[in-house]
Amino acid sequence: MVAARRTIASGPKGVFMYRMLERAGSRLLGMFVAEVDASAAVCYVRNYRACWQCAGRPCEACCDSQGQNCQYIICK
Repeated sequence: MVAARRTIASGPKGVFMYRMLERAGSRLLGMFVAEVDASAAVCYVRNYRACWQCAGRPCEACCDSQGQNCQYIICK
């Protein structure tokens, strides 16, 4: 019979170590990744007569309240 090989994550100590590493990784990620502003998710659909993205044709865009930072543009 072949003996089963133990891995680092086997047993209760391995699970505990895995959870500690996961927590440390999420804390590190939180330090380097900027938080997303919830107001950025608001989308105002606007119609434009001439869009440079559509070579001067009309388009419909989903933008912020100032008409900037358009998330998507549909050429018509």
